[in-house]
Amino acid sequence: CPPSNRREPEDFVRAVLKRLEFYADRTKRSGLVDDRAGRERSFNVRSPVLRSLRREFARAAGQRPAEALPAAQRLWDSGWREARILAMAAARARVRQLHDEASRQLAAHGWQDSPLADLSHWLLARNR
Repeated sequence: CPPSNRREPEDFVRAVLKRLEFYADRTKRSGLVDDRAGRERSFNVRSPVLRSLRREFARAAGQRPAEALPAAQRLWDSGWREARILAMAAARARVRQLHDEASRQLAAHGWQDSPLADLSHWLLARNR
């Protein structure tokens, strides 16, 4: 679905940060303290929860490809470690999807063994 209005990406990032806040480990939460020390701010979300969210974001990026990269950019810009991890999951899923589309097009033209196909596979391998 295309964004219904200009505020939707900001609302999306706000909702993601709220969700991360919900899962935050408050006993280890670094918040603004680490930011002042020059490190990324972190919610210290537990690894199993973050893994689950990464899978969810990758799946969502595949279902809404037009929105995946702009959403990933906004998450990255938030400055939170976990938001950046989720941004990378969405971006990687979109890169894989673009690679698969390019591979199908190359095969349709009989170019699957061309240097262009080799370059495409090399680029995908570097982005894993």
